[in-house]
Amino acid sequence: MVEIYRHSDLFESLREPDRLKGKCGACEFRHVCGGSRSRAFATAGDPLASDPLCPYVPDEYDGEPPRPPTGRDGTTGASPVTD
Repeated sequence: MVEIYRHSDLFESLREPDRLKGKCGACEFRHVCGGSRSRAFATAGDPLASDPLCPYVPDEYDGEPPRPPTGRDGTTGASPVTD
């Protein structure tokens, strides 16, 4: 298990913020924040892609503005919390 974490290409790339893509790769906060790699993977199929729910767009980013993902019902945002 330790060998996989330390030496697999995926885990090595996740530990290198300069390998992030999209607006996360252009973000000046990538070494501190890094975005959500799980949300990137869930929406783009690439764990190094942009975090789709991050509202920040760095000045250096010249790609398409991020669009929040939509749920099954076509709405955006979090589900309401019920007790």
